Amino acid sequence: MYSVSPSDVERYHLRLLLLYTPGACSFDDLKTVDDQVCQTFIEAAKRRSLLRDHTEYERCMPEAVIFQMPQQLRTLFCVILLYCNPTKPVDLWNSFKAHMAEDFMQQVDAEIAEAMAFYAID
Repeated sequence: MYSVSPSDVERYHLRLLLLYTPGACSFDDLKTVDDQVCQTFIEAAKRRSLLRDHTEYERCMPEAVIFQMPQQLRTLFCVILLYCNPTKPVDLWNSFKAHMAEDFMQQVDAEIAEAMAFYAID
C-alpha cells in the first residue's frame, strides 16, 4: 500500500479505512458505519474508532518526518490540532519539536530553534 502524507487529511483517513475495513468494495462501503453513510472519510474513521487516542498521530508524525521538511511538519502539526483534536497536544509537540525546528537549528542553538518553530506556527 502506498504511503499518504498525513497532512492530506482526507486521503490519510481513506488509507486508514482501507487498512482496517474488511470487505469494503466501494467508497460508500468505506464511509458506511452502522448503516449510515458518513459525509467524509474523516468522519467514518472517527465513527469506526480508528482514531481512539493521540497515539494515531504519534504514528503519523514519524512517517511525516521521513518525507517532509520542517515547515511541512509544522503545518501537519497544525492540521492535527485543528481537525483531529489530539488528547495530549503538548506531548505531541514535545515528541516532535526537534524535527519541526530543524531548519532553525542551522542558525541558532536547539532551545532557541524550538522557540522559533513554536512561534512560526500560525
